[in-house]
Amino acid sequence: MQRHLVFTNGRSGSNYLAGLINRHPQLVNYGEVLGEWTIPYRIYEKLMINKLSMADYLNYLYSSRSFFYLSQIYSAFAHLQKSKKVNLKRWRAIQSLGIKDFSMNFTRRGLRNYLREQPDIKVICLYRENHLERYISYLNLQQSGVVSLEKGSSEGNSPPNFKVNVPIDILIRELETIERETLEQLEIVRELSPERVYKIRYEDLFSSAEKRILIQSEMFDFLEVETLDIQGSSRKILSKQMADIIENYDDFYQALKQTKYEKFLNH
Repeated sequence: MQRHLVFTNGRSGSNYLAGLINRHPQLVNYGEVLGEWTIPYRIYEKLMINKLSMADYLNYLYSSRSFFYLSQIYSAFAHLQKSKKVNLKRWRAIQSLGIKDFSMNFTRRGLRNYLREQPDIKVICLYRENHLERYISYLNLQQSGVVSLEKGSSEGNSPPNFKVNVPIDILIRELETIERETLEQLEIVRELSPERVYKIRYEDLFSSAEKRILIQSEMFDFLEVETLDIQGSSRKILSKQMADIIENYDDFYQALKQTKYEKFLNH
């Protein structure tokens, strides 16, 4: 069985991409496993601390049939709770097994060199170039509590007139942090052989239905599985102009004026 990783950072469309992967009958992606909030990492901390290195922990997740079937049962239960279709998969039917996680988690967990040391793992590098939109998306998550929206559903949706309040005093500092995260993510990927990496820009993925279908097809080819037209279940939360979604837009605009981030206001 082959292995893959969706290598990304927060608010970059990784939930959507992992959803596409998991809708393919020959693929499974476990999602995030390095954050303190994730179930696999909580189990690791309680049962495996001082027994497995972080690299061994990831290799265990990639290779364990027991974990695979436990995750399938957990996924089925979660789908039943939401009245969604259950799609249990068999180990033997899977062509590529993967996780998705943030480059910042790889760094803080001491896994900076993990991908170089695991040359068989194929890397889907999903990144978002517009640091400003990524930060506003993060603020929207914090202030509204909405992670993503299901197509055709208003469940969990924020109020129609909801606006984000941007903390002006830390705006530039936060954008610089986001920029560093993206640069580090791309730097790690540059250390890998090009044939192991498939890069996806968030902006391309959500630019049009035609572009999404093309990226999806190329991604399935990269993972060496049958190309299928699979519809994603989520849609973008922030689809309006920034002036329409930011409560203190005038102060926000003035804070960005004549900085290197001003260019993102015109996107």
